[in-house]
Formats: sequence, structure tokens, C-alpha cells
Amino acid sequence: MAKTLVTIASIGSGVAVLACLFTVGYIFNDINSFYDDVIDTMTEFKFNEQQAWNSMMKPTDVFGRIKRGINKRNAQCNYLTR
Repeated sequence: MAKTLVTIASIGSGVAVLACLFTVGYIFNDINSFYDDVIDTMTEFKFNEQQAWNSMMKPTDVFGRIKRGINKRNAQCNYLTR
């Protein structure tokens, strides 16, 4: 009787250990898939963010006016040449 209980407990324990190993493998694979998806999404987000930033920062000269501060280094002071 005791031998039978030990055998059943051993088999049950072995099945539980194998189930845990398969579950750990499944969770590991699921986490790696999630990580890859997040990295892909972040790469796409960075690309979209950079495109949006570049379109906002593109200098637009709609009315043909000279923007202030562009040629400050080339500007000359008129009071020094008098």
C-alpha cells in the first residue's frame, strides 16, 4: 500500500514538474514576442516622431520675407563705419 502511494506521488510529481517546464518555456516565448513587438512599435514611433519634428521645424518662407537672426554673423554695424 505504501509502495503504491509513493509510486503515484512520484508520477504526479514528475508530471507537475514537466508541466511547469512547458509553462516556463511558453511564458518565456510570450515575453520575447512581446519584447519584439514593443521594439518594432518604438522604432515605428521614433520614425513618425522624427518625421513630424522635421515637418514642424522646416523653415517656411510663405510671404518672401527675410527672417530675423539668420545672418547675424554677417551683419555689420553702421555706426562703426562713420
